Amino acid sequence: SRLPGFFLKDLAKIPSSADSEKGAPALRRRVLVDNNPVSCVINPESSILVRDWLGDDPADCELARVQKTLDAVLESDSSLAEDQEASDYAGQLVKLTSGYDRFAERLKVLHERLDGSPPQEASQLRSSLRSISTECNDIKRELLGAA
Repeated sequence: SRLPGFFLKDLAKIPSSADSEKGAPALRRRVLVDNNPVSCVINPESSILVRDWLGDDPADCELARVQKTLDAVLESDSSLAEDQEASDYAGQLVKLTSGYDRFAERLKVLHERLDGSPPQEASQLRSSLRSISTECNDIKRELLGAA
């Protein structure tokens, strides 16, 4: 990101034994679980967006939701026919995520904003950062409901 204050998480930088011998990353086998849409802009198809967790809500069921999603990905993957590409976790996530197309579309727009030249004026930069933060909250709310 060219805009200060945001970290993009690139799954290609995570080494894996599934990578090819030539070093090409097996990105379809990696999953990112994060509570910030900014973290998901590089690999939206491999991302599970989660609600914020503060540790003080005994009724919180977000971890169980993530586990259910990952179990479904692994189950779908294991049931693929031999001629289909196995271990395509990203493809399974796309199929299992309700509202994925809109999520990916909004992340693409967010990525373009993050990659743009940052404003030089401090007040404009603050305004831009607030706007992006608001957009992130809207993306979470749209995908997850009241987040």
